[in-house]
Parts: sequence; C-alpha cells; structure tokens
Amino acid sequence: MDSPMGSQGTGGSRRSGQVSLADLCFLVLAAGLAAGVVRGAREVWGTGLSPWRSWSGTDPFMRTAGLAAEVASIWLALILARGILRLVRGPRSGGGPGRVGLLGMMGWRVPAIALLLGFTMRESQILGVDLTKYRALAGGQEIYCVSVMLVPICAILTIIGVALGMGAGMSLPRASPARARPYWLFVPLAALAAVLFMGQPGGECTLIPQFILVVLDFVIYAMPPPGVRLPGSLAVRLLRAGIEAVPAALACLWLALVVAHDFERARRDQPWAMGRGGWILRILSLVVALAAGTVVVGVAIPTMHPCLLDGFRGILDTESIAMVLGGFGVLAAGLAARALVPPPSHEAPRRLRRLSRLLAAGMIVIILLSAMQAVPSSMQIDPAAPAIVGRVCDFIRDLSDWLFSMIPDSIETDLSAWLSPRRLAWPLLTTILALFFIELSGSRTGGSQPAPFDAVAESPARLARFFWLVASLTTVCLVAVPTLMVLGQALAHIRYRINDWTTLGWPSPF
Repeated sequence: MDSPMGSQGTGGSRRSGQVSLADLCFLVLAAGLAAGVVRGAREVWGTGLSPWRSWSGTDPFMRTAGLAAEVASIWLALILARGILRLVRGPRSGGGPGRVGLLGMMGWRVPAIALLLGFTMRESQILGVDLTKYRALAGGQEIYCVSVMLVPICAILTIIGVALGMGAGMSLPRASPARARPYWLFVPLAALAAVLFMGQPGGECTLIPQFILVVLDFVIYAMPPPGVRLPGSLAVRLLRAGIEAVPAALACLWLALVVAHDFERARRDQPWAMGRGGWILRILSLVVALAAGTVVVGVAIPTMHPCLLDGFRGILDTESIAMVLGGFGVLAAGLAARALVPPPSHEAPRRLRRLSRLLAAGMIVIILLSAMQAVPSSMQIDPAAPAIVGRVCDFIRDLSDWLFSMIPDSIETDLSAWLSPRRLAWPLLTTILALFFIELSGSRTGGSQPAPFDAVAESPARLARFFWLVASLTTVCLVAVPTLMVLGQALAHIRYRINDWTTLGWPSPF
C-alpha cells in the first residue's frame, strides 16, 4: 500500500538495495517530471514576468503557484500509481486483501489519479497562455484571470485531502485524545476573524469588489439598461444585503459547531449521533445551512447589485464550480478519514521525526520573517505612543534589512515578495506538502495499519460517520464563501463611511 500507515509491499524478504519494478518505474517517471519542471519553470519565470503584471493584471506568483500545484499533482499521482502496482502484485507471503478488498482499495485510488491529472491538464492549459495568446482571448480574459487564481487553490486543497487520506502526516504530532479541546470557543473566534478579514478596508478582497460595485452604479446611472432598476443607494443595498446574509451566517456557524463537536468526539474515540434524534438534528442543520446559502446567492448578492450575479455566472463556468466542489470535498474527505481512523500503533521513523521538527522550525522562521516585514517604522507610529515602541520597531526593521542584505539581490527581491503577508500562505503550504510527499515517497513495507481511506470502509457505522463529516464540512465551506463575501462588503462599506454617517446620520436599509 502507498501509505506510511499501511504499505503492503512485497514483504520483508527484499534484500537491501534491491529495487522493484514499481520503484523503477516511479524513478523513471520522476526523472521525466523533473525535466518537465525545469522547462515549465523557465516558461513561467522567464522574461515575461513583468509584462504579465502590466498586461494581464494577474499576479505572476499565481502562475508560479500553479506550476507548483501541477508538479505536486503529478508526483502524488505517481505515488498512487506505484501503490496500485503493489496492490496488483500482492504480498509474496500470500494473505492479501482478497478480490473484493482489492477492488475497494482501488475504488478511490483510480478516481484520485484521474482528478489529479485533470488538474494537471487544466493548469498546463493556463500556463501555456503567453502574452500573445492572452491578447487573443477577447472575451475570455476575465475567465483566464479567475482560473489562474482558482485552479491552484482547488488543486492544493485536493492534494492535501488525498495525501491525508493516504496516511500522510504520521510524523506530525497529534493532540492527546485524553484532553478535550474547546471547539465551542475556536469556531466562533475563527468565524469572527474571517468576517473581520473579509471586511478589512484596503485589502484586495474588499477594495476590488467595492470598486466594481461603484463602477457598476456609475454605468447603470449613466446608461440605464431596460428592465434594470437600482433599489436605493449603494450604502442602502449593502446594508440590506448584510442583514439578509445574517441568517446564513448563523446557520453556517451552528453547523460548524456541530461538525467541530463530531470531529472532537471522533478524535477522542467517543460515540456520537448514536440515536435517531441525533441524526435528524444533523440532517436538519445541513438542510437549513444549504437553504440559507441558497438565499445568500439568490437574494443577498442580487441585492448588492442586480448585475452582480450575472457577472459571477459569466466568470464561474461549470468547470470552475466543479473544481471548487472537488477541492473542498476531497479536503473534507481527507480530514474526516484522518479523524475517524485511530493513530498508528508504531512510531514514525526517526528521520521523519527530525524532518518534521526541521520543517516546523522552518515554518516558524517564515512567519517571523513575514511579520518583520509588516512592522511599521517609527515615523508611521502615533507620536503619542511611548518612544520605546518606535525604537523597537526600528530595530526589527533594521534586523530584517540586515538579514535580507546577506542574500544576493535577485534572490532577495523574490524572497521578500514571497514572504509578504498577503502571500504567506503559499510558502507555508509548500512546506507542509514537502513533508507529506517525502513521507509518502519514502514509505515502504512494515506498516500494519491500512491507509485512512481504506480503513473508513471497515464498518458501516464508521462509513456513515465518514459521509456525514464529508458532507457537513463541505457544506460549511461552500456556504461560508458567499456569506463571508456579502458580510465583508457590508462591513467594509460601513468602515469606509462611518465618519460621514456619524455626522450626517445612518442610512436606513429598509
């Protein structure tokens, strides 16, 4: 099996240094992948970086993230293919999983390979667009700008979900099942942080949609199309849309609390939803959240602007919606399988434990370097603040400049850009994926516990809980996206206009 938690290879009779046919094929394909990576990196990071920013308006870092997602998808597909070859060959000592068990183990590996290769082909089409092809896209430039950001995000979510379902993360420390975590506190805090982040004035997630709404109002007022009427000013519409999104936010928050409770009980290996009433409550919570999310999409978003929903329909085609569903769904499946399957009885190899500590230290360094770049100078601080605050800020900035001065100029520019706070998620995700792939690529025989995706089907009760966790967590993610967008726009507009409204009076949303 292709998991560190359950690699059923050819047994322990293989001599040291002997390479199997599956490993040989894996090495050959990996060498071809390395050659393709070099060529793709040259195309993406070639002389067209600065023209891309000025002509297309897309971030070249997103194209680089797409290249990384493409490489990771192919690499993970190779690991899955190697696992399928090992399953087909079976253990030499006999006593394999049987025909039914073998088909069940392949039942998720083959679709996973197809999904990863589908992301690879889509990303290859995106990276193959140069400036000449971009200018020839005519009406498809907006769709390309959305795809260049959406495809890498969905691909990385899928990769993390598949890797967790294969058994990756064994070397990462797990929380003690004996200790209960206050999920009832973490979920509301996470929801509050998400709303405040989406409503932060000046951020890209807020400023660009606000600008689009203002431009749409100007166009409607200047050239009103037949049948289109704006119900009130932009402030009134945003406040009304925010109120219409509140029920969806509460329903999503309740469902998130239920899901967090179930994950916590599964982690501690305690029973949950044992009776019919518990399942009825969970199904009703799921249906109410879906209905509330539908109201946000069909009512709250058109309230912000009548043409806004049509714009989303034109940009988000069927393929994009399927990618979003697949990304959230596979990530939820990986997390659910990891929570339901007990941790491995054997300890991770020493080299993996050392590597996990090294990568954890690397992530801490990345976060600190990013935070040092965001520290303001003493000239940007309120003069009423104590002088020691300005001195500390200047010391941190001087230390950051000294650290980056030790790096060559070309590398320093790229590194400082990658470590900016708005791009911090990409190096962190890359670090986590590196640990997962090293773990999965180096997995060999000796594990006695199957991969989480294989273990969830061992009992009907566990399988039912698995499907519930996947469906509910996916619903929370899908409902939260449009709800946060509407609430964020309403909150940002309030923060933009609060000084004027305090003086002149607040507008009535009704």
